[in-house]
Amino acid sequence: LAQSKCNDIEGRSDDKDFEETRRCMTSIGISENVQRIIFELIAAVLHLGNISFNELEEVTVVSQESQEHLQTAAR
Repeated sequence: LAQSKCNDIEGRSDDKDFEETRRCMTSIGISENVQRIIFELIAAVLHLGNISFNELEEVTVVSQESQEHLQTAAR
């Protein structure tokens, strides 16, 4: 998402939108623990989207620049 270079939308607040999302999740009965798990999974998927690969002979490997994203997604 950060690669799009479009990080801000005029008139929108990420903080307010996030809190509204959490309130809505709570109002439909999703516990705080399950919300945390959902957000951790979303974060992992977003980090996976930042991984790039290099082809070395007959093997494809995660690029050195992507190691931090891979480790974060794995955690």
